[in-house]
Amino acid sequence: MLDHLLVSVVAAPLLTMLALRLLVDRVWPRTVVTTGTAAALLVAAASMISLVALAAPAAISLSGLVAGGVPGGEAWQNTVQPRWVAWVALAALLAQVTMVAATARRQWTGLRAARAEAAALPGTDDITVVTDERVDAFALPGAPGRVVITSGMMTALTAEQREVVLAHERAHLAARHHRHTFAARLAAAAHPGLRPLAPLLAYAVERWADEAAARVVRDRGAVARGITAAALLTSSSDAPRGKAALHIGSLRRDLCARHGGRRPGGALGDGPDGPRRSARRLPLPNGSGPVPRRVAAMLAPALTNRPIRVLLSVLPAALAAASCGLAVEAMVDLPLPGALDGDC
Repeated sequence: MLDHLLVSVVAAPLLTMLALRLLVDRVWPRTVVTTGTAAALLVAAASMISLVALAAPAAISLSGLVAGGVPGGEAWQNTVQPRWVAWVALAALLAQVTMVAATARRQWTGLRAARAEAAALPGTDDITVVTDERVDAFALPGAPGRVVITSGMMTALTAEQREVVLAHERAHLAARHHRHTFAARLAAAAHPGLRPLAPLLAYAVERWADEAAARVVRDRGAVARGITAAALLTSSSDAPRGKAALHIGSLRRDLCARHGGRRPGGALGDGPDGPRRSARRLPLPNGSGPVPRRVAAMLAPALTNRPIRVLLSVLPAALAAASCGLAVEAMVDLPLPGALDGDC
């Protein structure tokens, strides 16, 4: 049974992460996000199932101490050797369940706050301009979702760059990208080894929105310029940064910080704002961070989903599914009630 634990808890997450890192800039972003999300959930489920199987003897022993004995308890306790492994697995399982429950509650609370903020925005259009000299733009998921952009960003960007930014944020809403990041955070809570997956999927989600914006404006170079301008302007602003669609857990705090504790759409009090910068003369960012990588991807020819790339993109989910199969096999190997009673 320990070999199942090594595969589902150690090997499968590692191989899944390596596969996604290799594919993230080689496969269409939508494919990476959907496959990566599915793989993360499957790996997280496999690790929890494996821990349940390993923790069963310890749970049976604990039940015996509390209830004064469990039929067939000795047979259960002998399924995992050494026995301390079962107790460690039980502690890890309880920690996993606690982390998943806390993360789900935090994410759900943030999502409800986002929907409330979206519903409270003035007007009926999907775009709301907030009077604020700082530069920022983000998407609020809701029914319907809303795109919020500050007057400072509207003024600083050119007409072409504004079109790119708005198309990018609308793509977040249309594809419901917050659901993928929600799932990635739950998977990371269930398995600490999946924590690097969250920024990886966040990057892929941004690439997905970039490609969607390119289809709207029909100019990949314009999207690259819009990404550059928005990133440099936002980094020079006093406003807290981060897409609301990708940081659901901190939405209410971010909105209060952005809008002086008031709902978006109201007039803001005076505050120390930095000098406004024009987006017309901003240099291209250097380095190997997410924004330069996104810009480089938009300046390159569009990716095509060739059959071999599609096949490779299925690899992470296939690895995760295989680990789930091994985890279920570990559960099947546990003593059945009939076997404990001596039945055939």
